[in-house]
Amino acid sequence: PSFNLYHSLLNQFIYSVITKFYQHILALVFAMKEINKDPHILPNITLGFHIYDSYSDALMTYRTTLDLLFNLHKIVPNYICGTEKKIEHGLSDISYGSFQLVATDESCFPPFYRMAPDEAFQYEGLVQLLLYFGWKWVGFVIADDKHGEHFIQIMEPMLSQNKICSEFIKRVDRNFHFYEPYDMVDRCVRHFTLFTEKTANAVIIHGENIVFMWLASTLLVSLVFGSTTFDTSQKLNTQKVWITMAQNDFTLHAFQRELDMQRFHGAISFSISKKEIPGFQQYIQTITLSGTNQDGFIKDFWNQAFSCSIPNKDAPEDGECTGEERLEDLLAPFFETSMLSHSYSIYNAVYAVAQALHALQMKSSYLLGAICQHIPE
Repeated sequence: PSFNLYHSLLNQFIYSVITKFYQHILALVFAMKEINKDPHILPNITLGFHIYDSYSDALMTYRTTLDLLFNLHKIVPNYICGTEKKIEHGLSDISYGSFQLVATDESCFPPFYRMAPDEAFQYEGLVQLLLYFGWKWVGFVIADDKHGEHFIQIMEPMLSQNKICSEFIKRVDRNFHFYEPYDMVDRCVRHFTLFTEKTANAVIIHGENIVFMWLASTLLVSLVFGSTTFDTSQKLNTQKVWITMAQNDFTLHAFQRELDMQRFHGAISFSISKKEIPGFQQYIQTITLSGTNQDGFIKDFWNQAFSCSIPNKDAPEDGECTGEERLEDLLAPFFETSMLSHSYSIYNAVYAVAQALHALQMKSSYLLGAICQHIPE
């Protein structure tokens, strides 16, 4: 049974998407629709967008960024293919989630803007939380990158000053590929002691959703291989309190559907302040499998979220989607109808760009009008 379950999970590894992130796309589209309907923002101009997937891989991020800049199949930095005109960098970067260490100094990176509060405000809150509940024996699970190391370098002196001790620091590869299942299983096995031997009464999870998905994968691997790989006398320690920073939305991958989330119930999470956007939930309720012909993501999302196959008139099969599935019936780790913090930041980012373009357009129109007044007839 474990072998069959493993190969079933293997197929989901390769052909799955992170369904909860679909709301980020919907937030972007919703903001675009609002702006394009608003006669007071960029009149007579229709905004559009391109979406590129980073695939949780640094090389793909750089590749798609260049593709976005030059819109060519062949990437030639600083040049447009077929001309000799050099491209000047005039784009601004807007961050809607966690922030890379290299981008925290705005004086060095003036085109960089944040749509969420500086994470540093959470650090003091974390220390106060630990002191309030008397949790002075803690552990950390962080992304293995500069941002994670920066977090540890800031937190360890703060904990020491308050007589809070750290038992362990587990580092997770930020480019942890779910489409490389054999490698993932090997890593999970090596770190299973986090749930069996570590005695910290509070575990702080820092980093993006990939860190939590890694923890969930470790538990899932224990379920699949527990009777053959691990000492059955070892029992999972359920006396831990899980604390996550604001970047984490408790997101699960489609292949983690069988995971018992009871182990994470009672977790405490910091959250970025947000508001419900009027009309957004109603917009989400209009999303159906058949009603979004221009949505290139809907079929993959629907297939993974509801575990059904997209109907094919030429080759019907069992388990096809009926189209009557409802987004509000999905469990929170896979999709939420209420606006997420990241979605809220994306919504605000779209409006920030639109307002900036509108101000630029108004300024250009004013200057053009002033020039025309000085041209002799």
